[in-house]
Amino acid sequence: MKKTIFFIALLITTSVNGQLNNSLLLSGGSNGFGFSLQRQASAKFAFGVSGNSLNASTKLFHYFAGKIIKTKAITNSLQAEAFVKWFPMGQDYFGDYERNRLFFRAGAAFREDPTYFGSTSFWDKFEFGDFVLTDDQIGSVNMKITTNIIQPFAGVGYNIINSYRFAVSAEAGSFYHGTPSMKVTATGILQSNEMNEARLNEIVSTVKFLPYLRLEAGIKF
Repeated sequence: MKKTIFFIALLITTSVNGQLNNSLLLSGGSNGFGFSLQRQASAKFAFGVSGNSLNASTKLFHYFAGKIIKTKAITNSLQAEAFVKWFPMGQDYFGDYERNRLFFRAGAAFREDPTYFGSTSFWDKFEFGDFVLTDDQIGSVNMKITTNIIQPFAGVGYNIINSYRFAVSAEAGSFYHGTPSMKVTATGILQSNEMNEARLNEIVSTVKFLPYLRLEAGIKF
């Protein structure tokens, strides 16, 4: 508790030279929408915390054997991050931090639910002459991909606007989410696809990094 109070007090305290060294930023990108609190500790370093909410779903349709196949993917998670920023060209000019546009950011993220869900099914009934299969009889193939709860990350960004009161930045990087594991369940005549689980795990296990793009904008205080 004492450490938390100290951190908050440090964030809301400006430097003795009058420069506004704290930032409250809103963020949006491939890992969801959220906010960030950060403290410029020196010309070359800053640190902070952030939180994001990702609630995304998508549907894709394609043809197979003249029939429409529907694929759906869903992920829903809350994420908290702690990070450090390094400004390689940052300099201190009599108490004012300048040339701190380019930065590198690294830290660790905690994902409340690090899973991804997917399902594949036929869009309509399947007909072979007089033989008709309903949606329930055809069934579906369902996939659940699980990654690590703690995910280190690193990225590079640029402060597009870095004025006395306002800040806007863009960043690209990647999370390391470990070795994903996939669980496959299926119903109907598609149930035999469960035998492909081992092969699918071999494929997804090679995807250990998740790229991200982020845009932040906010105020300094």
